[in-house]
Amino acid sequence: MIIPEQGDSFMANRFGDFDSIVADFFTDFGFTTIYTKYSAGIPDDEEGTITEVKQEIEIHAIKMELPRPSNGAAADSGTQILEGDQILYVRPTEKVDEFASILIVNPTSDKVLIQGSQWKVVTVKEHNPSSTDNILYELYIRK
Repeated sequence: MIIPEQGDSFMANRFGDFDSIVADFFTDFGFTTIYTKYSAGIPDDEEGTITEVKQEIEIHAIKMELPRPSNGAAADSGTQILEGDQILYVRPTEKVDEFASILIVNPTSDKVLIQGSQWKVVTVKEHNPSSTDNILYELYIRK
């Protein structure tokens, strides 16, 4: 079957529709929380210490449990998933507030505060069907 070329406007409309559905989903089921982004420290040569730099960013997220692996561990998303790990769907900050700091996830050191508990970001996937416009981040998190 031959599918006629739809053009860029057709694809832009499809991505817009998908983005709209995701926004509605976050409105209905999401919550607001704090994403703490840690950066390389600032060295103080006189004191011989390194001051950790952290930035707190307000995010909109939906947390879901991962399927429980039968043996306590499973491979998913290129990483070892352990029992108790969760998945956190995060709406890009610029989609929620055009003046907000843009969220760039660093899975080696960043943390998310959820219901009073800190969760470490293990890995992240970006969902951006147009390759230029992120619609959703999928974070695997661990206590």
